[in-house]
Amino acid sequence: SVSSVVAMAEERFGRIDYLVNSAGIGIREHRPVDQVDAVEMSRFWQVNIIGTVNCIQAVAAVMKKQSIATMTIRGSERSVGRGVILNLGSANSYMATPDVTPYVTTKHAVIGLTKNAALDLAQHDIRVVAICPGWTRTPMVQEAMDGNPKLPAMMSSVIPMRRIASPEEIADVILFMTSPGASYVTGVGWIVDGGLTLQVQTC
Repeated sequence: SVSSVVAMAEERFGRIDYLVNSAGIGIREHRPVDQVDAVEMSRFWQVNIIGTVNCIQAVAAVMKKQSIATMTIRGSERSVGRGVILNLGSANSYMATPDVTPYVTTKHAVIGLTKNAALDLAQHDIRVVAICPGWTRTPMVQEAMDGNPKLPAMMSSVIPMRRIASPEEIADVILFMTSPGASYVTGVGWIVDGGLTLQVQTC
């Protein structure tokens, strides 16, 4: 369970400085909104939102007890707070895509959750942020491309940078957003999509 994993981490390391909520599920069968049943919506909600909330609550309880960390950066001391929580959104946190209602709905909710958690936890010197990747060469996306030879060209045609992201490029943004370099950033979703959402009306 989440609580036991968090307890193990606290016992082993003495404190928890970062949480990256990266667990989630994606669409396997595309359906229009009028054909999506409650079971499917509930499954996405439980994993993409309730699971994220559970992790935030368990880790925030530990972070609240911790001392505020400071670092010397470019010759001056800076407070970096008690911890950072980063949630994984998606380009679909800011745009819609046909026939993927459960995914788009929960990824929009990640941004609302991030904003409210940031507001609630700021008084405890805990930052909460999100990053919102576009298509990334994960095993799930690679499997989809392998199954549809036309998909890579289609993706490249709608992304201004003409390629999908590597996992390392997304990891680099995660590292920055959880680093002292972003110590004054909270409550935002950073889009990392090669310009994909520049061409659509965002919410």
